[in-house]
Amino acid sequence: MTRSIHTVVRPVEMRDLPKLCHLAEVSGVGLTTLPVNEELLQQRIATSEASLSNKEPNYRQGDYLFVLEDLESEQIVGTSGIYSCVGHGLPCYHYRLTTLAKSCEALGMYKELKALSLSNDYHGASEIGTLFLHPDFRAHKNGHLLSRSRFLFMAQFPDRFDDTVIAEMRGVSSSDGHSPFWEGLGANFFRFRV
Repeated sequence: MTRSIHTVVRPVEMRDLPKLCHLAEVSGVGLTTLPVNEELLQQRIATSEASLSNKEPNYRQGDYLFVLEDLESEQIVGTSGIYSCVGHGLPCYHYRLTTLAKSCEALGMYKELKALSLSNDYHGASEIGTLFLHPDFRAHKNGHLLSRSRFLFMAQFPDRFDDTVIAEMRGVSSSDGHSPFWEGLGANFFRFRV
């Protein structure tokens, strides 16, 4: 079911915490920046509020969280966010897909192998993320509004963001939280399971 609504995108506020917790539950597994954890969401809201109130020129440590609010029901129906500069507080790792070529001219052999290499090439880049829209409201370009509003904010305050902007996409997970990518790769190097 989709609804025709009047919406506004605005910065998250602490009063939104209960509604944001509900939206996190609706989002399902795998959206790590919108955890089903009231304490972590409270910290995320506080950080966003502090980032918005910081008037320091060229402030590059911001973490901004926005919500899409249905003005008729006053419900929070979506979120989107921006991290000004990844890799300073927590490392920002990713995998780079590379091709390794091996050859032996004497034997007439040539082989290409695909390999994943752990990298942190985007240290210092800005990241867009935390994009989630309640399934009941995925119509009338609500998703476009929610996503593009981040870029309008970045254009308004370009000194707070890097020229390189990355996005981390939610991976595939089963309803009980099992990730084929993690099970096939990450679990081989870490002792815990997700």
